[in-house]
Order: sequence, then C-alpha cells, then structure tokens
Amino acid sequence: MAIEHTAALFYSWSIRYIVNRAPVTARYKKYGKVVPLQIPSRHWEHISMDFITDLPNVKGYNQCWVIVDRFTKMAHFIPLKNRKAK
Repeated sequence: MAIEHTAALFYSWSIRYIVNRAPVTARYKKYGKVVPLQIPSRHWEHISMDFITDLPNVKGYNQCWVIVDRFTKMAHFIPLKNRKAK
C-alpha cells in the first residue's frame, strides 16, 4: 500500500512541477469568447465519444469506446480489440 501511495504522490508532484515550469503564456492562451454548449432537449440528441486505449487484455479486448448522452448522462462502454492496419 505504501508503494502505491508513494507513486501517486510522486506522479502528482511531477505533474505540478511540469505545469508550473511552463510559461504563463502557454498555460493561458486567449481563444476568444467562451460559448456554452446547447442544452439538449431529448435523449441521445447530443452525445460525446471517446476511446480509452492501452488497457490490460481481457478476453482479447484492450480498448474501450465510450459514448455518453449529455441529456441523461447515460453511458455505453463498448469493448474493442486492437486491430493492426494491413
């Protein structure tokens, strides 16, 4: 347990160190006016998707496709196999 705690502390310290060393202009760029996303009015009208890769192999699956409905916050997690391009 102590090793995991030490590793977590080192990781969070190293991330803070890297972020704090970056120039202020790199951390706070101006991108224009912030526009809020539309509020969905129906189920599955607006979705977000992401891929989680490099997971441990389970029955040949090592990736996950995550699809989230923004209205209900319902999520689907679809397991995927890593396939090499031919």
